[in-house]
Amino acid sequence: MEADKKDQKYKILKKLDAGGMAEVFLAEMETVKGFKKTVAIKRIRPNLIKEEKFVKMFMDEARLSLFLQHANIASVFDVGMSEKHFFIVMEYVEGLNLKSVLELLQNPTLPPHMAVFVMQNVCEALHYAHTLRDSSTGEPFHIVHRDISPPNILISKAGEIKLVDFGLAKASSQGEKSEPGVIKGKYSYLSPEAAAGLEVDHRTDIFAAGIILFELITGRRLFLGENNYETVLQVKEARVPRLSTLVPSVHPELERIVAKALERDPEKRFQSASDMGDDLTKVLFTMGKAVTKRDIAGYVLDALEVKKRQEPSMLISRDSLLKEFIEDEINQLISIGEMDELAQPGAAPIDLGGLAGAELLKPEHSTAGGAPLGADILNDMDPAIHDSDETAPASGLSLALVEPEQRSAPAAATPTPVVAPRESDSGQVVPSYRTSTPISFARQDVAPEDAGGILKWILLVIVLLGVASGALFFILR
Repeated sequence: MEADKKDQKYKILKKLDAGGMAEVFLAEMETVKGFKKTVAIKRIRPNLIKEEKFVKMFMDEARLSLFLQHANIASVFDVGMSEKHFFIVMEYVEGLNLKSVLELLQNPTLPPHMAVFVMQNVCEALHYAHTLRDSSTGEPFHIVHRDISPPNILISKAGEIKLVDFGLAKASSQGEKSEPGVIKGKYSYLSPEAAAGLEVDHRTDIFAAGIILFELITGRRLFLGENNYETVLQVKEARVPRLSTLVPSVHPELERIVAKALERDPEKRFQSASDMGDDLTKVLFTMGKAVTKRDIAGYVLDALEVKKRQEPSMLISRDSLLKEFIEDEINQLISIGEMDELAQPGAAPIDLGGLAGAELLKPEHSTAGGAPLGADILNDMDPAIHDSDETAPASGLSLALVEPEQRSAPAAATPTPVVAPRESDSGQVVPSYRTSTPISFARQDVAPEDAGGILKWILLVIVLLGVASGALFFILR
């Protein structure tokens, strides 16, 4: 990929990440011959170029990001198009996102004063975005991020806190407007009004900031049901336990701040991110704890060391040709079997007591979303999305109740695929398909009793080739 064919301004070095709507590359930008800068380039996926809705969303993010110039927000330098690929040139933050730091250090918490410092910086970024005005007209943008979550909080090796990914942001300048009743954002970090599909304002970001602060202090998820539907219902009810019941040593003033940020009624919350940030700054003085960027950087450097030690054992990377070859071979072996003794029932409709026959309907477009810049996928504390490597569909999620009599009974003789929505990294539905008949790893022209032995030999050869190729790669490197 060449971002600019005329003067070769951007040179792609490697792929960093990919999501449902976009992919991110590490690149080198040459401004004047001999002067280079490392940047991150985010581009819309090639298969979505013809999808007008996704292109509008991507360009909305690009247009909005150019106005955002703040120390706690990753900067955007350029927007362009090359070979029909729209792309955004962004600041490359050398470090990790908040989720990755916690995951690599195998500790779901931060010391309370560290958690307060991180979220105070996030509040500064939010206040700037919420109050930003168009410099030419003076009109407010009314920006609402709508995706405040651990993967979108980057921490550099220098301890800088950077808010990223305004792909789902709502602003008055947008060309693509949200439809009523459509949910956008990660389910576990929604506000009650967002979970209900109502109109949201800047206070929905404050609620999400409160969730993250609660989780950093307690080390447990605040809203997490057995499935996405239950998680959304938990958010709508917003039943928040007292912080002191989970962490008895918590400072009373910090408990008050968290409780206020997590009020179900937006009118009872902090009315601005700056108000929450000011209270967080004051509680640090009250706690008698001094925190610097160097303290935060220590956590990032420790996490990076862990990641460095893990990398040599990862012989097959996510984007390697070897993995693609293995997946292709495995896919060729998959066929629908007829082993009745292993048959399992398909997914049942959601039934939540009073909500008899409630079902979670998947959106019409369920394959696109925004990829967090330089961020791994949030799955460490959320079993519901642990296997997800995709970002959320841009079209969001529609919730509807379907009465039992409205459902048509499936044919008895045909195993009908059942859509089981799961939460993606950006919190939207990525449908996974299951059938009432189990999947058998056997070629259709091979007898079932011989399939196991053949498959073992094939997998053994593939694994040996993978280990040998990986070892050779690291030796040559």
